[in-house]
Amino acid sequence: MLASASYGVGAVYLRRRLLGVDSMVLAGLQSVIAFALLTAVLAFVEGVPDLPALSARVALAAGGLAVLSSGIAIVIYYWLLRNLHAAQAALVTYLVPVTAVFWGWFVLDERVGGAVVPGLVLIMTGIYLVNRRPRAAGLPPGATPTSAPVASPPARERGG
Repeated sequence: MLASASYGVGAVYLRRRLLGVDSMVLAGLQSVIAFALLTAVLAFVEGVPDLPALSARVALAAGGLAVLSSGIAIVIYYWLLRNLHAAQAALVTYLVPVTAVFWGWFVLDERVGGAVVPGLVLIMTGIYLVNRRPRAAGLPPGATPTSAPVASPPARERGG
């Protein structure tokens, strides 16, 4: 719950206070701070890991996650915050399970169960509903406020 609330508060704070800061700088600072905090917690809880004992596959996987999943994703997220509303940019977190299911199916040949599909549909529907443009009251579907005919003001407003 705290993580979800922090994500929402963070998106609004970044949009209001740090909009002009380069997204690469923000992503770099976030990554360095997270690395320092998590390394300290890891060392305290688990002890210092034996890095030379890690296989090349594990090291490459960790590096790929750091660069592709976190590094690039954070830069894209800050770009979204700069170019969209904070609520729209925060929706990117809903795409994590969608992409995880896709890559699991595509790369690992995982089976997509019947219970997964309705969940994916709900996620995509929610993203659509948040991003759709609301229709102005009284306008027919498809009409925009600028395409609707402008009525002349009543006589008392025209000075007559």
